[in-house]
Amino acid sequence: MSRLQSVNFFLTDTEACSYLPKEKASFLVVDPTEKISASEFSQLSQSGFRRSGKTIYRPQCKSCDQCIPIRIPAENFIPKRRHRRILRKNSRVSVSKVNPFFSVEHFSLYSKYINNRHHSDDMDPSSIAQYKDFLVEGKQGTSFYEYREDNVLLGVSVTDSLNDGVSAIYNFYEPTLSSRALGIFMILSLIRETSKQKKRFLYIGYWIKECKKMNYKNQFKPLEKLVNRKWIREEG
Repeated sequence: MSRLQSVNFFLTDTEACSYLPKEKASFLVVDPTEKISASEFSQLSQSGFRRSGKTIYRPQCKSCDQCIPIRIPAENFIPKRRHRRILRKNSRVSVSKVNPFFSVEHFSLYSKYINNRHHSDDMDPSSIAQYKDFLVEGKQGTSFYEYREDNVLLGVSVTDSLNDGVSAIYNFYEPTLSSRALGIFMILSLIRETSKQKKRFLYIGYWIKECKKMNYKNQFKPLEKLVNRKWIREEG
């Protein structure tokens, strides 16, 4: 019997949904006092759970099931023409893997990104305490990837290592360089990194059909979606 069957979970109170204004959200959360191993965290990820800081959760809403966990089969991914164009635009960007740590440089870019891209939502305003709690302190085989051009920091990816893949926890980047499509470039880089590590999947969170902010996730094909507890592949 898997130890996860004895792990305690709890259901959060209902709150306003961050993505669908007419819906109410609640989450199934792993008891924060539980010690979750790397293998158990991988199993949870395969079942649609995500990590935010030290919290491991999955949407479990009473009247809505639109949050669909998705992952990209790294070895089977074929870049489209627009992806190759984005890679060329960012060909001078270097990517470095580092252990998670707090730096003023990272936080300044994160704050700029949040204030530009998520103004007025529950992530604004950003604070050092919120940033550390969200991205630095909750570790599950966590790595940062720094994206630099001429030593200027353009972006940071926060990832967790899984048995079968890499989980992209969060990307933040220079918001004024919209023509560079840095967010897409960072996902393309993480697909390469996942394949380089000989792991099968890049987990990229949830996809909601009716949420325009998440439309970009549907461009990476093939793509797998967790529907009725089964991963269903969609070809390009």
